[in-house]
Amino acid sequence: MFSPSLKYWTQESQVSESGKEVLIEAGGSMEQTLYFKTVPGDRYIFSFRGKGGKVSYSVGGHYGEFDMSEGKDFAQYSEKFTAENAGEI
Repeated sequence: MFSPSLKYWTQESQVSESGKEVLIEAGGSMEQTLYFKTVPGDRYIFSFRGKGGKVSYSVGGHYGEFDMSEGKDFAQYSEKFTAENAGEI
């Protein structure tokens, strides 16, 4: 899914395909509501490029975590999941 909200991010980036990025400091968080609804039982893919420590996320009743501390370079992370409930992403 593409988030039209990305066009309002102000941090310019040379590493992201969208040209936008967000920096989350240790202990910080980011929340972004997209105006799409998840459908229970439908399959989705959560995907991003990143580096650093651990990041956790929640979408459609599914919770996941990625450990990005392995390398110093940006890497692609993704997970396929089935939505457990309906709701905004």
